[in-house]
Amino acid sequence: MAEPSDMTLPEQRAAFYAHYLRHYSRHVVVALLFGAAAILATALLDWLFQPEVAAIIWRSRAAALLPMLAIAGLCALPALRQYQQPLIVVFTLIGCLAVLDFARLSVEPYTHYYNNAVVLIIVFCFMLTRVLLRWGLLCAGLLFVACNIYWVGINRDGIDLVVIKNFILFLTCAFSLTATWNLEHSLFRNFQQQQAGERERQRLDALQQEMARQSWENARLADYQTRISGSHSVEALAAITLGFADELFEVGFAEAFHQREQQLTSVARRALPGHRHSSQPAVFGIGDGLVGECARQQVPLLLAPVPPGYAHISSGTGSMAPSQVAVFPALFEGRCTGVVELAMLKPLDDSDQHLFSDIMQRFGQALAMAELREGPLRKAG
Repeated sequence: MAEPSDMTLPEQRAAFYAHYLRHYSRHVVVALLFGAAAILATALLDWLFQPEVAAIIWRSRAAALLPMLAIAGLCALPALRQYQQPLIVVFTLIGCLAVLDFARLSVEPYTHYYNNAVVLIIVFCFMLTRVLLRWGLLCAGLLFVACNIYWVGINRDGIDLVVIKNFILFLTCAFSLTATWNLEHSLFRNFQQQQAGERERQRLDALQQEMARQSWENARLADYQTRISGSHSVEALAAITLGFADELFEVGFAEAFHQREQQLTSVARRALPGHRHSSQPAVFGIGDGLVGECARQQVPLLLAPVPPGYAHISSGTGSMAPSQVAVFPALFEGRCTGVVELAMLKPLDDSDQHLFSDIMQRFGQALAMAELREGPLRKAG
């Protein structure tokens, strides 16, 4: 998903609606349950004041309750959540017509109270479930038409009451839709602010993690620099470097090569306890094998997955193929002074590669200094 700052306004609104449908369903269910309770409350009036028609009216009352309960159940299903708004519109009309029907079946003087209760209960309970204005407008329009068909076509109260009921319905819908518009825009703005705040929090977390990683890497580099400081031979520097790599990473086998006169000669090895290898130092020409190719290209080379038979890590308890072979050049002033080959039990990630590249830069410089110190001794010998 794109970051909020990278999204267009329609994309932000689509994300908001998806967010709303996931989190607003509980409110819809609560509103519908209140509406069902309001309709059930009329059953008490029937039982107390007009028991002779109470059983007949229950037919229409059930037709009003069932759509409400159906919406409440459907809103709880994630697969149908995207159809929540049109379902509310459809079942609103069914419930409205059912309530109008049991208002028609009631007797005087309760017909007047029922008719006015229809306006208040239906609009309040169903408009309370609105948050998307376009569906709210459709719902209000259909309610208005349905109520007028009943009041004009099956009217026993006179045109004055029809006008009064229409006025009440119009005002109620107007206030409800105004509240819906304000609510939708308020929730949308809150959603944008929450997304921006979450994005900023993620950015700060990433920055803190990067700073912590950089601090850790700087501490490791300082530690390595301390270990190689002083007069060390090429072999000692290579052994220190391999030991340091073993402390940082999961290394199964490691070997360091020193480049001299177009040849790479093994000067140090490090392996798991029990690992057996040839006692003769390996020698590669420039461009020969992965080690020689690394010296020629002067860039790290990573081999993963490792081809069968290419390398093997043995210990006292068993053996395995490495998950990655990593070869890094040691550079100083544009020339390769050595190469380190690592057979990894666990592949190096990007930060590991960056850290070991920095270590190899210091290793390359230390090798060059060691060569300068050992040069006169070789000539004297």
